[in-house]
Amino acid sequence: MGGRVCGGGVSCAVMDVFQPGIALGIVFLVVAAILFALLLRWARCAGWPIIGGLLAGIILGPTIFGRLQPTPHEQLFVGSVEERRALDDLLHEMNRDLVVAGKIAQQTETQPDQSIQELNEKYQEQVAQRETALHRAHQQDQLPYRWLTVILISAVFLGHGLLSIPQRDSHHGWTTPISVGLGAAILPLTLGYLTLTWLFDFTLGTSSVTGGLLALSTLMIGPWMMTPADRKAADQAEVGGSCMMQRAGRVSSCFALLTVVYACAVIGDRSICIWMLPLLIMVLSWLLPGVGGRVGGRGLFDVVLLPILAAIAIIRIDLFDSFSFWLMILFVLISGDGRWLGAVFGALIPGGRRILRPMRLVLGSMACGPTQLAIVALGVQLEILPHVYALALLFGVVYIELTAPLRRSFAQILIKTESQLDELEGEE
Repeated sequence: MGGRVCGGGVSCAVMDVFQPGIALGIVFLVVAAILFALLLRWARCAGWPIIGGLLAGIILGPTIFGRLQPTPHEQLFVGSVEERRALDDLLHEMNRDLVVAGKIAQQTETQPDQSIQELNEKYQEQVAQRETALHRAHQQDQLPYRWLTVILISAVFLGHGLLSIPQRDSHHGWTTPISVGLGAAILPLTLGYLTLTWLFDFTLGTSSVTGGLLALSTLMIGPWMMTPADRKAADQAEVGGSCMMQRAGRVSSCFALLTVVYACAVIGDRSICIWMLPLLIMVLSWLLPGVGGRVGGRGLFDVVLLPILAAIAIIRIDLFDSFSFWLMILFVLISGDGRWLGAVFGALIPGGRRILRPMRLVLGSMACGPTQLAIVALGVQLEILPHVYALALLFGVVYIELTAPLRRSFAQILIKTESQLDELEGEE
C-alpha cells in the first residue's frame, strides 16, 4: 500500500497536517481572492468583496483549473494524491485480473461466476483498506482549509458585533423585532422546504437530512450588518428603524442557529458538531459594543476576510456538475425577496403601519450576503452540504450583493409614492 513516510518528530507532525502542496494552494487562493476583489472594486462592481472571491474560487477550482490542469489542481487544492493513485492502481489491477480470470474460466470450462467471486473476495479487503487510507488522508489534507474557514467565520461574526449599531440607538421594544425576525425566517424556511421537497424529495427521514437542514438554516440567517443605504431607508421609515431591523436580524439568526443545532443532533457526529461551534460566535458577538456600520471600519473585512471566505466556499464546487436551474432560481428568490416579503408581513402584524412604510423599513433584511456565505463555506468544507445546494445558495449571495444598490433606488421610489399618496389624501 502507498502511504506517507515521515521520520517522526514535531516537524513530521506539522508536515502531516499541513502538506506543502496544500499550503501553496492556500497561498494561491488567498492572493487570487484579494486581487480579484480589488479588481472588481476598481471596476465599481456592486458586492465586489464577495463576488471577487467567488470568481477566484471558480477559476482555481474544479470548474476551470481542475479541468485544464487536473494533476496540479489535485496537488494544490484536493490532496491525498498518493492514496488516490494507490487505490486507482489496485482497482486497475483487480479489473485486469477479473478479465483474465473470465478468459481462463471459458477456456477450462469452469464456472466463471465462481472464479470471479473468489477473485472479488481476494481484493475486497485490500480495496477497503485503501479506501479507508484515502478517506483519512483526504480529511487530514483538508484540515488547513477547515481551520482557515473557522478563523474567517469567527472574524466575520466578530465584525458582526463590532460594526453593529449601538443598542442605545433603539427606540423600539422587542414586539416588532420579534415579529419581523420571525417573518423573515419562517417564510424562507417554508419556501425552502417546499423547494427541496419538490426537486429532491427532501424529508426529515432521508439520509440527506443534515445537508437539507443546513441549507434551510442558511436561508433563515439574519443580515451581517446594515449597509448605509439600508440603514438610511430604515431610519427614514421610522425613528430608530435601523436598530430595530438589526434586532430583527438577530431573531432570524437565532432560529437559523437552532436549525443548525438540530442538524448536528441528527448527524450524530461529535467532531462535525465541534467544527460547527464557530457559528455560535455570532451570538457572542452581540455582546460587543457596536460602533456602527461605517464604511471606513470595514476595510479589513471587505478587502481580506470576505473575499477569502467566498473563495473557500466555492473552491470545491464544479459549476457544471452541481448546477440545478430551478433550484438556483428559487433559492435566489428566497434569499432576497423571500426574506424581504416575510419581513414585510412581520412588520404589518403588530399593526399601525401602512404597507409602503414597512416595505421601506425592512429592506435591510436582505443584507445577508456575508452570513449566508459563512454557513455555506462551513457546510462545504465539512462535506455535509451537498454541492448542488451550496451552489444555489451562493447564487443567492451574488443576487443579494448585486441588488444592494437597487434597494436604495427602490427606497426612493417608495418615498415618492408615499408623498404622492399623502398629497392625494390631503386633497380629499
